[in-house]
Amino acid sequence: MAAISSYPYDIVIQDNDAWIGTDSVNRKTKQYTAEAVANYLNINGKVSVGGQMVYSFSSVPLSGNGTFSLPSGGGSSAYSAITSLKVSILEKSGQNVVAFVSYLVGSEILISAQDEVSSFGHYGVTSYSVDPADNGYYVLELSYIGGNGSVTASKLYDIVDFVKTNSAEVEAVSGGLGVDITGTTKQPVVNMDYSGSDNFIEIATEITSVDTGIYSPELLVSKSNPSEPVSEVKKIKISNITLEKLGQPTTNLSFNNNRLTNLSLPVDLNDAVNKQYVLNTVGGYVSSIGNGPGIKVYGSTTQPTVQVEFLGLNNYIQKASTITSIDASEIPFISVERSTVSTSFGAGLVSKIKLNEVAIDKLGAPVASLSMGSQKITNLGTPTLGSDAATKTYVDSKGTVTSITEATGIDISPNPLITTGTIGLNYFTYVTSTPYGSLTAASTDEIPISRPGSPPRVYKTSLANIPMSSLTAVKSYIDSAVVGSLIYQGGYNASTNTPDLTTSPNSILKGWTYTVTVDGTFLGEQLRVGDVLIAESNDPSSIADWTTVQNNIDLASATQVGIGNVLAGEAVDVTYSAGSATVSVEDSTASNKGAVIVAGGTNISVAYVNGTATVTNTYTSPASSASGTISAGQTSATVTHNFGSTNVVVETTKANGDQVYCDVNKTTNTVVVSINSGASQGSAVNIKVYKII
Repeated sequence: MAAISSYPYDIVIQDNDAWIGTDSVNRKTKQYTAEAVANYLNINGKVSVGGQMVYSFSSVPLSGNGTFSLPSGGGSSAYSAITSLKVSILEKSGQNVVAFVSYLVGSEILISAQDEVSSFGHYGVTSYSVDPADNGYYVLELSYIGGNGSVTASKLYDIVDFVKTNSAEVEAVSGGLGVDITGTTKQPVVNMDYSGSDNFIEIATEITSVDTGIYSPELLVSKSNPSEPVSEVKKIKISNITLEKLGQPTTNLSFNNNRLTNLSLPVDLNDAVNKQYVLNTVGGYVSSIGNGPGIKVYGSTTQPTVQVEFLGLNNYIQKASTITSIDASEIPFISVERSTVSTSFGAGLVSKIKLNEVAIDKLGAPVASLSMGSQKITNLGTPTLGSDAATKTYVDSKGTVTSITEATGIDISPNPLITTGTIGLNYFTYVTSTPYGSLTAASTDEIPISRPGSPPRVYKTSLANIPMSSLTAVKSYIDSAVVGSLIYQGGYNASTNTPDLTTSPNSILKGWTYTVTVDGTFLGEQLRVGDVLIAESNDPSSIADWTTVQNNIDLASATQVGIGNVLAGEAVDVTYSAGSATVSVEDSTASNKGAVIVAGGTNISVAYVNGTATVTNTYTSPASSASGTISAGQTSATVTHNFGSTNVVVETTKANGDQVYCDVNKTTNTVVVSINSGASQGSAVNIKVYKII
C-alpha cells in the first residue's frame, strides 16, 4: 500500500464514497461509506446539536427504544393531522429525554425528516405524560402550528425545541396604574383600566382648586368621530369644554354667591333674564300686593302670583248682582279664559267678550231636547247630510209624493202608495236576495228582529245580545231541516291522509264530502282517484261512519273485484229481477247435463255430508255355500243347504284335494251325494255345495 499522501484528495464527498477502517469487535479491516458514517453520527448523537432528539417513526405503537408512533398505529399521517404521539423515553442514541421534553411543555417543537428538509411539522407542546399501557413510553399531546408533508414508517426524524423568529415570546408584561394586561405573554393585550381598584383615576392625587394662571388641567375623553378610530382616547383641556357639551343639571345649581355674567337678553318665556331686562321691564320693585274681590295673591311680596278666584267666598261672581233679563239696548260682556296664545293675550289669561260675539258653535252640544220657545230658526243653510235640519224651501221643493214602487225588500200597502200608506220591510225578499259582498260576522254586528205587539215592530240587536238558547234552537231547526245535505270540502289525498280524516276527534261534520285525488288506503278500504267520501256522523272515527261512492270500478276478472254480469251456462239458469240475479241449476236429462240427486232404493241407501253422496248396498244375501262329509267307511251323505233352488254346484274331494267322483241327487233344499263304485272309501270325502247366482 502506497503512502496515504500519494493519493489525490476527493473534495466532493458522496454517500457511496468509502474509506478503510478496523472493526472494533473482530479487528478486521473493513471499508466504510460516507453515508453509513453520517447515519451513525446522526442516530447516536455523536455530533452535538443542542435540543436535538433522533427517532424513527413506527407503524406499530410501543415498538422499542428510539421510536414514536400514532396512538392507534398507522404507517403514514399528514403532519397537520397529528394531535398526539406515543414516544419512547429513550431516543436512538439511548439518551433519556423525559426531563427535557417535560421542560418543553408550553413551548414549541419541530419534527423533521433527516433526509428531506421540506418534510416537517411545527407544534405547540400541550402535555407530556406517562403512557398507561407502558411506562417506557410517554404520550405527547400537540397542537399543530404549521408544516408540510407526512410522516412515513421507518424513516428517521429529528425532534428539536423550535420557535420561529417572528413568534418570539414576550418574557413578561405587567399591568400598571390604570393598565390591564390580558392574553398570552407572547401576544399580550394592553387596555386602559378605568374601573379597577388600581386605576389611574383612583390613584390620582385629589386637588380642590385649579390655578389657571399656572396650568390648565386636561381630561381624557373617548372620541366617536367617524373620521377617527371609534373610542380612541384623547386628552382635552378643561377650559376648552363648553357648557352646552355637558349634561343638563338634575338638581338646583348653586353659584356659591358668584355672578352669572355676560347673559344675553331673554327671548323665550323660560329664558333667564339679566339685570338690564328687569330694569327696562319692571321699572321698580313690588313691595306689597293685597287680595281684592275675585283676586287671590300667592307667593312673596317680591315675587307674587295673582290669579282670578272663581270659587272663593269673595270671588267676583258671587259679588255680582243677579239679573233676570238683558236689556236689548246694551250688549253685556262675559269673562272667558283664553286657551291659546294671541298677539294680545297669553294662554290662561282671563279676558272679556260681548255675549252676542260668542258663536253658538263654540258652545257644547246639547244633552237634552232644545226648546225654541215657539220661536223660529231663521237663515238656515241648505242641508247636505241626512241628519241636517232642513229649511221650508228645501222641503217644499221636494213636492208631493204621487206614487211609490216596491223594490227588493220593501212592501207597500196600498200599492201604489199615493199620499198615505204604509211602507214595510220585506224580510223574506231582502234576506234571500244577493248579499252585498262577503262579510265575517262579529259580536258587535247588528241584525233586525221582529217583536210582537200592536202593531208589530222591527228592532235591531247585536249578535252578542242573542241568548245562546235561541241560537241553539235555531241550530237544531237548521240541522233537522238540512238532514242529508252534502257540504263539499275539497280533495282528499288518500296516500298521505291529507287533510287528516282518520284521527278522531277531527271536527268533521255530518254531510261533509271529499273527492279522492290520490289513490290510497282509507281506514282499511282501498280508494281510487275520483271516489267520493261522505261523512255520516260528526267526528267520524271508523269506516262505518263514512259512505264510499266508487267512481271508477273496473270490470271484474278472476283476480279483480269489479263490475260483472252473471251469464247462464251449461246446466245453469240465470234470471234477473230489479237488478238482482237469481242463479239456479237445471235438472239433468238424457240430453242435458244438470243437477242429479242420487236416490236410494231396495237394498240401496244414500247419505249426504257437505254435498257428497255416499251410496251403500244394504242387501244382505243368504248363505251361498254349504258343506258336509261322507265319513270313512260310508258310501253316501245328505247335505241340507236350504237355498230353495236346485241351481247349485257340488264339489267332492279328499283331504289331499283329490277329486272323488260321486252321484248327486238335488232337491230345492238338499243334495244326496253317493260314491259311484258303491264302495266306501278308506278316508273321508268332503262335500261342498255352492249356490249359483
